[in-house]
Amino acid sequence: MTKLTFVPITEKDKDKILSKLSQMFGSVKVKEFFKSKELLITKGGPRQEVFIVSKEQFKFIFNKIKPILNKEPYCAGIFAGIYGKEFRPSIEICEKMFRLTKRNAIMIDNHAALLFSYGRDIMLKSILRIYEPLHRIVVVVDSHENVIGLCKLTVKNLKNIKNNNLIVCKNVIDKGWYLRKGY
Repeated sequence: MTKLTFVPITEKDKDKILSKLSQMFGSVKVKEFFKSKELLITKGGPRQEVFIVSKEQFKFIFNKIKPILNKEPYCAGIFAGIYGKEFRPSIEICEKMFRLTKRNAIMIDNHAALLFSYGRDIMLKSILRIYEPLHRIVVVVDSHENVIGLCKLTVKNLKNIKNNNLIVCKNVIDKGWYLRKGY
């Protein structure tokens, strides 16, 4: 088994990640958030995970922990997502970006929020508010704007749908997932 290591991400991969987040939350706020941050990616594990660290954390990891202690961190900073053929953002980074931008999200009623937390999909009648513009992957918030997960839109325009019982958003991941199955 290969040892899991943290390495700085390449500029090409960083650009792909920032491009994906910019599509979801707008380039101005994404650039602003990441201007004083560095990205690390894991190598040697079952998947490549991306973490966001401050410049100070980055220096500490690569100037102290790795060379002096000869250790790899277990994790670092904010879990940003999984990088494969394309970048899949985490709930954590989407929550941070939603707080900054108030876009690319839907607010659902309390009953739907409970069902969503158990892995269920979202019907049109459950949506209380839409934070436009929407991307293919959307942040789901409860009636108090608590981020509860991510969903994938199944329709192009939520406003043109007549059937209130139509499932318009498929659950991608919710905060209850960690308790139900985790990795």
